[in-house]
Amino acid sequence: MNKDVAAPTKEQIDKRKETIWLPVVKSIGSIVLILTFFSFGGAISQINNLDLTATKLTQGIFVWLSVIFILIVQKLTKHSLKDLGFQALTSSGLRSILFGIPCFMVIFASVIPGFELISPSYIIASLFMTIGVGFAEEIYFRGLIFQFWKRLGTPKAILVSSILFGICHCVRALGGESIPAVTLTIIFAFVYGIVFALMFTLSKSLWPCVFLHFLHDFIQYITPDGTPNQFVLVAAIQTILLIVYMIIMFIRYHNSKTNN
Repeated sequence: MNKDVAAPTKEQIDKRKETIWLPVVKSIGSIVLILTFFSFGGAISQINNLDLTATKLTQGIFVWLSVIFILIVQKLTKHSLKDLGFQALTSSGLRSILFGIPCFMVIFASVIPGFELISPSYIIASLFMTIGVGFAEEIYFRGLIFQFWKRLGTPKAILVSSILFGICHCVRALGGESIPAVTLTIIFAFVYGIVFALMFTLSKSLWPCVFLHFLHDFIQYITPDGTPNQFVLVAAIQTILLIVYMIIMFIRYHNSKTNN
């Protein structure tokens, strides 16, 4: 016999709506903020027709400004870096993410076509920018957006933050990339977002995500795309490794929840 289930009251419905709309609004605000900073850097570079090195430096400045802005907001609202996820990485936390070895394999698969070391100044400029990107994107997507949604459940936080991380990479279409290339980038970023979110959840620290994110982007800038066959080969290797690692991390996350 089925028991009657009381219908939710208007107050309960309103509370649910308020609960879901708060992370939605905060997430949209965070995305608009980081894209605004990133877009300014790109726009100034194009308007002034800067060379590659100057472009990386200019973009890097605005990337770091996006980081500084959040740090100032955290200070003014009396929040600490720990609230963004910058906890000390423990040995158990490092073991929980398998030391990130599969991610290193994904990253260094990019060197198959070789290196493209344009100049020392270009390498330094790329280093400056990619370290900033590592901090900025992890702070905004895992440090902020992930935390906004975590109150509604960690699985939902992992999924939503990763979807938004992937979608935001569609702005690469503005740089003249083809639709297929942008689509692949979005999918790859989505999977990477899940991996980073799981790494953050299991290790309880944002540091591994920041480091691996920076390293991935930096390697991308100092390696050529290579021939079409090389590009497909590298993309296939990276995607397979990343999906396998994602599955392993999901299993570890599930086991950690079961044991607790």
